[in-house]
Amino acid sequence: AALGVGGGNATLHWDAAQLDYQRGLVVLRDVQITQDGTTIQADLAEASGLEFDDSDWKFSGHVRLHTAQGNLTADDATVKFLDSRVQTATVRGGPAEFAGEVGAGRTPARGHAQQIDYDIASGDVRLSGEAWLSDGRSEINGARIVYNLAAQRVQAEGPSGGGRVSGTIRPRTAPQPAPSAPPGATSP
Repeated sequence: AALGVGGGNATLHWDAAQLDYQRGLVVLRDVQITQDGTTIQADLAEASGLEFDDSDWKFSGHVRLHTAQGNLTADDATVKFLDSRVQTATVRGGPAEFAGEVGAGRTPARGHAQQIDYDIASGDVRLSGEAWLSDGRSEINGARIVYNLAAQRVQAEGPSGGGRVSGTIRPRTAPQPAPSAPPGATSP
């Protein structure tokens, strides 16, 4: 089934639904929500109604969230809608994963942690619990890592009560010169 909802132009698709009007509970199975360039997919979604003005939706099973800034995959998630727009997403998994766009021609930033909090407006991605982040060249491991997508800035902390952050920084590789022609060869 499909449904278009509200001023944020959200479109919902699902295979099966349970609506409990007395308790104001909606349960959707095999659901996809698309709104203003953001797509959320999951095996199950639970919410207190089909409104997006000010609501928290809980998703579970093969959760995937795609925005223009990046993608999250997880076992379960809580997504906050405010003013008919996705504001924040908290995803949890074993581990939850993140991939973010960082600019043309660059390797996307990737990370994983037990929990990832994503604030879409600020672009902050907070990874906590065995957090790992890589830009394709360098890597950081810590208890908590905050990555800002717009500024491409990283803050990392070790575990509370002691512990350190670890990382690997690989130098940029210089472009290799073109192989020279063997002696006696002519150029075309």
